[in-house]
Amino acid sequence: MSHFKERKETDCLNCGIELQGRYCQKCGQENIEPKETVWHLIIHFIYDITHFDGKFFNSVKYLLLKPGFLPDEYLKGKRASYLNPIKMYVFISALFFLFFFSMLQPVLEETKAKMNKGRTLIDKDYESLKKLLNDTSVQRNKKINDQLAVLNNNVKKQMEDTSKLDKLPFQTTGKVTYGLAKKYDSVSQYDSIQNALADSKKDGWFSRKMIRKSVTIKERYGNDVGRLLSDVLMKFIHSFPQIFFVSLPLFAFLLFLFYKRQNGNYYVEHLIFSIHLYCALFILLFIQGLLGEFEGVSWLSWVQYLEWILLLYLVWYIYKALRTFYQEGKAKTILKMCLFVLIVSFLMLFLFIIFFMVSLITV
Repeated sequence: MSHFKERKETDCLNCGIELQGRYCQKCGQENIEPKETVWHLIIHFIYDITHFDGKFFNSVKYLLLKPGFLPDEYLKGKRASYLNPIKMYVFISALFFLFFFSMLQPVLEETKAKMNKGRTLIDKDYESLKKLLNDTSVQRNKKINDQLAVLNNNVKKQMEDTSKLDKLPFQTTGKVTYGLAKKYDSVSQYDSIQNALADSKKDGWFSRKMIRKSVTIKERYGNDVGRLLSDVLMKFIHSFPQIFFVSLPLFAFLLFLFYKRQNGNYYVEHLIFSIHLYCALFILLFIQGLLGEFEGVSWLSWVQYLEWILLLYLVWYIYKALRTFYQEGKAKTILKMCLFVLIVSFLMLFLFIIFFMVSLITV
């Protein structure tokens, strides 16, 4: 109950019915004086935040320490003491991806900066060589050899700066090949050629779309494959929240197929369980990421053991959540869990491929 002054009148200001207490039995609005001071607004804000925090931390405690407990409580109708699963997912996933992007962005920017710096040095070296080729002095050959040595040194540094790039799922050297688009230099050129053809010889709708997009990419990036893949990768990485959001109902549907007999025929029950499981995984991965930030500190080398313990806990958490919520034996739960993880891995791989292709098309 809040500490705001209660109205003497007993009619609800929101829906108009006769009240039987401090709160309206129909709409739930509190019967308090509508005129508020600035201090009242501040009190409202503090109350709402602390009320949310109380529910949030209470929910997280049960979410992490009692796998499968919260979705079971929700389906039993015990909901007032815990945060709504949808609100929990939105809040936790937002924090997780904010943290994820904040960690990843500096790494990508540093790699990109090193590549651009190396290319600038190499371009300058080539320009110097061009000037020396026009030099007719006796010292010409010596100057050229000296400049070649500088060029080779800068190329070597560029290779060293980008030596870690081979661990990324793409290559940043070489030239872009544009398939059918290599015949055209611009979209207008392609459209002009298509308009001159007979209808029977024109490309189909899908081919036109793909070729026009390919030509557009060719115009924008030329042979700069590093910049192209960098932009595609950034767009793809920023689609991770959408990937997990799309995978959530699919994940729940797989659970529905796996446990249809054990937990009823209602898909929403499996969806509630999936939301809570996703929230727990986001929190555990968030902690894993925080621990990873301390790996480079010499006196915190023991942190790597915590990471392994956390990884093992994550595996145990999935098993325990499934067993608690679906009430099956150990052997059957482990068997279903292994099969389920395998199918979900293929599902996530498929979604990642689809979203990567979309990133490439929409870059």
